[in-house]
Amino acid sequence: MKVDLADLRDIYFGKRQQVYFFGPTTKGESFLMVTALALFPFHTWYFIHQKEGGGAFIIGFIILIALIANFWSSTKPIIQWKKSINEFLETAGKVKDLRFIYNETFVLHIQDEQITKINWSQITQAAITERYINLVASTDILLPKNSMTASEYEQLSEKILEKVQEVNKV
Repeated sequence: MKVDLADLRDIYFGKRQQVYFFGPTTKGESFLMVTALALFPFHTWYFIHQKEGGGAFIIGFIILIALIANFWSSTKPIIQWKKSINEFLETAGKVKDLRFIYNETFVLHIQDEQITKINWSQITQAAITERYINLVASTDILLPKNSMTASEYEQLSEKILEKVQEVNKV
């Protein structure tokens, strides 16, 4: 198999999962925070020119801080995920020898000196898409379609459908 970093990068980052502002999981939090940040100067200006209402200013400030904290809590997992994927891609770029061998009882994933042997029964689930195959066991194995020939991909897909209990075919 061959390692194509551009293909791996597209598989992981192609659906905008790494976007912090207005991404698939942060749209609502981003909208609320940006709206609060846009309105807060007017809120501050209003209460500077008012002699009363210091409590309302403090409440508005607390709401702004709460919205920023909510946004941070929703983006922190994305930041950690993106960091782990970038570390994986850096490691994948250094791989010289990558092979995937399977038979009726087990699969072998060989990555340079590291050999991972997994029985078919240990694979808890698999995902087969038009771009990759992902096997989930004690370790995840991602097999991009572009790293093998079309016939190899089809044969592997058929074997996975035969051997793995839970397969998500997209």
